[in-house]
Amino acid sequence: MSNAASSSTSAPRLARVAIALAAGVVVSALAIPASASAAGFGAPVKISGKDDLYTDPMAVMAPSGRTALLYGRGRGQGTRLQYRLALGDSADRLSAPRTLTLPGTPAGARFLGAELLARTDGTFVLCLTRITRTGKSQGCSIAPPGQSFGALATLPGPPTSLRAIARPDGTTVLLRTNTRSTPNSRVKQVSSTMLTLDASGRPGPERPFVRTKDEFDFNLSFSDERDAAVLTDGTIAIRANYPDPKDRDTTRLGIRLMAPGADAFGPIVPVPGILASNDIALVGGPVLTVSYRTTEAPGLNGPDVVRAVQRRPDGTFGPTLTVPGPQPRSYEDYLSAALGVQPDGGLFTVTARTEPDPDYPDCDFLVSGAVSTGAFTPVGQPGTEQVLSDPKQIALQPQAASLADGTAIAAWQEGLGESGLRRVVVAIRPAGATSFNRPRRLPQVTASPSLVTLLAAGEHAALVWQAEDRDHSVVVSTLRSAPPYAAFVPPARHPGTSCE
Repeated sequence: MSNAASSSTSAPRLARVAIALAAGVVVSALAIPASASAAGFGAPVKISGKDDLYTDPMAVMAPSGRTALLYGRGRGQGTRLQYRLALGDSADRLSAPRTLTLPGTPAGARFLGAELLARTDGTFVLCLTRITRTGKSQGCSIAPPGQSFGALATLPGPPTSLRAIARPDGTTVLLRTNTRSTPNSRVKQVSSTMLTLDASGRPGPERPFVRTKDEFDFNLSFSDERDAAVLTDGTIAIRANYPDPKDRDTTRLGIRLMAPGADAFGPIVPVPGILASNDIALVGGPVLTVSYRTTEAPGLNGPDVVRAVQRRPDGTFGPTLTVPGPQPRSYEDYLSAALGVQPDGGLFTVTARTEPDPDYPDCDFLVSGAVSTGAFTPVGQPGTEQVLSDPKQIALQPQAASLADGTAIAAWQEGLGESGLRRVVVAIRPAGATSFNRPRRLPQVTASPSLVTLLAAGEHAALVWQAEDRDHSVVVSTLRSAPPYAAFVPPARHPGTSCE
């Protein structure tokens, strides 16, 4: 594969079935009408100029289409990170990227560990660590609609692992975890705290967030976007896995919930299911969806399968759900499933199945792969799926998203050969339709490695990735309601993957 860190087929045994969320980057300001059957993605547009990228781009959009794009470039022979920022009322109206500066920050200051998110009112929230000659501090800045980011509101204490969660009421909950390594290299908890930013970005008092040692060991921090979800009513859910009281080698699923407007999490809520590893993916929407991997066959070498459960409004959980189509048959089968949440809370999945080359057992060369889509169904009930990818293509890293009108979007990557390069492919199911339209391969081959992300919010959607060119440029392809669309690109004559 082109990148062991970004591909489920290069991960260790317990991470070989990846669960992706309908979250990530970016943007379109072009509304999609109810008759979206003609909608498609436009040709990728280079955003980053001549910048030589050093980090994967991160971008967010508000339901209005307002967009923020942030990435890092290396500066100087020491490759010092420098953030570059582009803002716009829509993805196709982004400003030229500029070096990130914040009012009141001394000249020469550096920024690290940025986290960027969008509020439903069109405000952006940026939290990061600032390094000056006098030391380090952590804080958050906001960019109201029509404005850039203001001064950094400093958080108390030294910088820590931080997770920011935006609520529909305009407040932002910050979870902070301060850890250190002991001499035997084990991680020891120092503190876990939380605080809330009001709508203007002012931080409230910091309060302890008490967790047991078991909870801390199984949920070290909340830096992964899959660790938390926000429901439509403002409820926040975070991961709170824990060991089985009778068998500490077995991981039980758990969550904590914070009610709308509250400032504290409740006790751990057990979730039906047993994990194959300490992994969980939370998806928001009208109801909470918990997706996870599990091994239903006996022994450590049984195949991993993807399961999901939804929490009903009354607090109970629905039946255990599974992806449609064939399930993994053996340890060597690879399954990735991305969840898409429809406006009514219904789920669909975009699933990639791949098989390794038996002649290279210690390598990740793939000899087959396919992407399909369908609705989640209760375990034991038959489901139907639509195969989206072309035969003999190597399909990887599926993603799923929905628009406010119910339009569904599926995206994935196709391996172009042993060089590790890939091409982005996207398909659309218009609102009210029962099947996806013909997939379209987009121009601009992805860099190796490259993070490709899809996000849909309101009536807008886009794909963002690094293109394979001299500078590994950031490119954006937005969803359009009318031509010109990106030209069709033929499939690779000799699809394949690298051995990395």
